[in-house]
Amino acid sequence: MVSDEVSKLATRIKDFVSKASSCLFAGAGVGQKAGLPSWEKYLEHLAIIAESYEKETAQLMRKRISSRLFLEAADLYKMCPEIPKGEKYKQLAAPFSNYSSNELHALMALPFSAVVSV
Repeated sequence: MVSDEVSKLATRIKDFVSKASSCLFAGAGVGQKAGLPSWEKYLEHLAIIAESYEKETAQLMRKRISSRLFLEAADLYKMCPEIPKGEKYKQLAAPFSNYSSNELHALMALPFSAVVSV
């Protein structure tokens, strides 16, 4: 009986993704498979940068990160007046410069009309 239910579910999923209007909403963890950082690792990178300019900002960022208040931690980095703008933006992008999209080919081969990740 269980395998019959699994088979029915697999058929329903296949039928759904085969429609022209299906969209995959993938969680942030999908990017980790390609070598992109998790929210925690990304924000810790930013906290390290903030620490070299303003220790208090870095401390507060880490407090927010440990509470899983990721957007608040990112806001603190972005609002830190001591980090030069050019450096601030350079470091925001730096963790995304090295990844392997090959790891996501199987997922991208699925017949979705669009893919959205957070």
